[in-house]
Amino acid sequence: TRKKHSKILTESGHLRGSIRSQLLGSRAVAVGTNRAYAAIHQLGGPAGRGRKVTIPARPYLGVSAADRVRILAVLKWFLARRI
Repeated sequence: TRKKHSKILTESGHLRGSIRSQLLGSRAVAVGTNRAYAAIHQLGGPAGRGRKVTIPARPYLGVSAADRVRILAVLKWFLARRI
């Protein structure tokens, strides 16, 4: 059962705590988790025994507008040092 004032996906913090990143060469990075229930929370879809319950997507991975601004600033800084 959920705690009285907890929010969905934040009660225990296990999913958030399992997120890892890995460099894939010099031009890419992978971000994800090995939790079996992670995909259903990210993408949503039928779940449970007999797939009789539909869970809405509650994406927890991705790049927000604020992230994009920060990433662009880091890239500009990096490129300015190389020129």
